[in-house]
Amino acid sequence: MKIKRFSILDYKNEEAAQYNFSDFANIIYSDTNRDGKSSILKSIYYALGYDIATFPINWNYFEMRFRLDITIKKKEYFIVRQNDIFFVNNFDKCMSKVEYTAWLEELLGVEMKLKYKTQKELHKVYASQYLLPYYIDQDTSWTGFLYKGSDKSSGAFGEVPKAIFDYIFSISSDEILELEAEKKEISSQKNILSNQIQLLISMENEFINNEGQGTLPDTIEKYKLEIENYLLEINRLNEILSNTKNKYIANQSKINQYRNSIREAKNILDLTDKEYKKIEYVCAQCNSVLTLEQSSKRLRLSNNKYELIERIKLLSDKTIKLLQEKENIGIEIQEHQNEYKHSMEKIMKNKQAKTIQEYIEMKKDELMSGEYQRIKNDIHNNIDGLSEKIKEINKKLNQLKRRNKGNTEKIISRYDAIKNDLQYKLKDEQLHNIEFYNFKQIQGSGISMNKTILALYLTYTKLIQEFSVVDIPFGMDSFIKNEIASEEEMKMFKAMIDHFINLEHQTFFSVLTSNKERFLDGFITKQCKLIKISKPLLSREKYFELKQLFE
Repeated sequence: MKIKRFSILDYKNEEAAQYNFSDFANIIYSDTNRDGKSSILKSIYYALGYDIATFPINWNYFEMRFRLDITIKKKEYFIVRQNDIFFVNNFDKCMSKVEYTAWLEELLGVEMKLKYKTQKELHKVYASQYLLPYYIDQDTSWTGFLYKGSDKSSGAFGEVPKAIFDYIFSISSDEILELEAEKKEISSQKNILSNQIQLLISMENEFINNEGQGTLPDTIEKYKLEIENYLLEINRLNEILSNTKNKYIANQSKINQYRNSIREAKNILDLTDKEYKKIEYVCAQCNSVLTLEQSSKRLRLSNNKYELIERIKLLSDKTIKLLQEKENIGIEIQEHQNEYKHSMEKIMKNKQAKTIQEYIEMKKDELMSGEYQRIKNDIHNNIDGLSEKIKEINKKLNQLKRRNKGNTEKIISRYDAIKNDLQYKLKDEQLHNIEFYNFKQIQGSGISMNKTILALYLTYTKLIQEFSVVDIPFGMDSFIKNEIASEEEMKMFKAMIDHFINLEHQTFFSVLTSNKERFLDGFITKQCKLIKISKPLLSREKYFELKQLFE
C-alpha cells in the first residue's frame, strides 16, 4: 500500500486542506509543537481505520471527513472516513467498520483472527489490529510498553501485540490457532469423561460391594451451596461493574461537555472584535441559535479576551484530568471483569462436578443391576476416541509449526543483528537483555528509556519491512515528546535516518523545524518529501476546491 494524497474537510466550519506524499519518506515539520503535526499524522492512520486513542484536544476530528487516495498492487483506490462510517470507490454504499475491514483484507490478501481475553474462540479483527505495528503515537507509545495504548480496540484481544506479530510474520496462522482451539475443546471433553471414570470407580463399593445399600455422597448439596454463594458474589460484582461503567459513561459525558464548551469559548474568542450582539451561531450543547452575548452568559463569561483564554485553559486542564480518570476507570473495569470471570470459572467447575454426580445418580439402577462394567467401557471408548483426535491434531500442528520454525529462527536471528547494531550505535546497554517478543515494561525514565524504546521500535519496523505479509506505510509521531536538547539526540536521529527515514518503504515522521535542520538536513535522500505545516491547517479557499472529492 502507498498513500498518495490526504484530504481533510471540516464540513461544519467549511474549511479544508490537502497534502501529497512521496512513496518513500515523508517528513512533516513545523516551527513549534502546537502547529498540528500530530493532528495530521493521527488523522492519516485514523482514516485508514486505526482507532486512535487520543487526538489533540483542539482537533475536532468527529466534525471532519478524511479522504486517502491510495494504491495497492498498483491499483488506485480512495477511502473516506467520517467517524465510524467509511466510503470507498468500488463500493456503492457506506460501510461499517466490519465491512470496511473485510474490504481492506480482500485488497491486502489477508485475514487475521484473534482470541478475545474473555473468550477462547477466534474472532475476526478490525482494521485497527492490522495497523497497530505500523503506527507509533507520540502521546501513548512511549510509556514503557511497546505497541500498547495507541488504539481503543486492541486491548480487548488476548496476547496483544504478540498475537498480531505472530500473524504478520507468519509465525502462527489461523489454521494453527483453530487447531489449538479444537484441541483445547477436545481435551476439556476428555477431562470430563476421565472425571466420570474416577467417580464411577469410587462408587463401585457403594453400589456393588455393599449390594446396593450404599448412599450417594453428599457432595451434590455441597456443590449446590457453593454455587449459590458464588451467584451471590456474581450479583455483587455485577452491581459494582454496573456502577463503575456508569461512572465511566458519566466521565465521558463530562469530557464531551468540556470539549463542547471549549469549542464554544473559542468561537466567542474569534468573534470578540465584532459586534457580538448581532452575531448568531449554533450552540455546541443544544444546537439552538444563540447570539454571542447569550452564549457568553451561558458560559458565565464576560466578553473579555483574557478571561476567555483563561477559561479555555481551565477547561482544557479539567479535560486532561478527566481523560486520566477515564483511563483509571477503564483499568478498574478490567479488574472487576477479571474478578467476575474468576468467579464464573469456579461456578462452571462446580456445575461440571454436579453434572457428573447427577450422571451417576441416573446410572445408579444400572450400576446396581450389573451394568457397571459396560458403562465404564463406554466411557473408556469415548476417551480413546478423543485421544485419537488429539493425536491427529498434534500431528497437523507439528507439521505446521515445523514449516514455520525456519522462518521464526530467521526472524529471531535478524532481530538480534538489528538490535545489536542499534545497541552499538546508541550505546544502550539495556538492549542487550531484551529478547525477541519481550513486550514487558521497559525499565528506566526520561531520555534513557526513550532511547531504548526507540531502538526496539526501529528493530521491529525493520523486521516488519523484511518479513511481514501485510504491506502498510509506517508512521512515527516524533520519538521524544516535547523534544528536549540532549547529547543523545544526534545518535537517535542518526538511527532514525538509517532505520526508518531511508527505508525502501513509505514512511511518515513528524519533527520540529529546528531538529530537522540540525539533524536531518544533508542526510535524507532526494526521494524524501518535506512537508512544512503551520496554523491554520485548514482554509476556506480549499473547502470549495476539495468539497467535490467528498460528495
